[in-house]
Amino acid sequence: MAQFYFLSIIFNVLLGLTLLAEYLGGKLEFFSPVRNILLKVGVKTVVVIVSVLVGIFKLIIKSPGETVPVAGDLLPAMTGIAIGGVLLFDIFRQWVKVPKASADNAMNAMMAYYTPLGIFAIVVAILHFIFPGVLIL
Repeated sequence: MAQFYFLSIIFNVLLGLTLLAEYLGGKLEFFSPVRNILLKVGVKTVVVIVSVLVGIFKLIIKSPGETVPVAGDLLPAMTGIAIGGVLLFDIFRQWVKVPKASADNAMNAMMAYYTPLGIFAIVVAILHFIFPGVLIL
């Protein structure tokens, strides 16, 4: 379905921007209002849940013009699911009161990769948009 194709692109970009929100908000002044919106727990939760669901449906439902049912959308689908999982961990850490030391160690290990993961999600979305029929993208 073409709808899941476009939803996958849109939500992979949103996931990437959510991961890059702190970095871009500090570097680019015009990105500050977007950062404030993307870092709200409610908005982040909706983006993560929809991204994971779209990723799962992309694995199940074949996009138009696709010759290989699963492998054609494997990278964008797995990107949405994996990065959604990373952000879901961050959301749960904010909601649940976890012992400070254990949560900080895990979060510090993951936050070092937020910028590269955000760039990766945006690059995958752009490549998937530009080359829709390419296998794996």
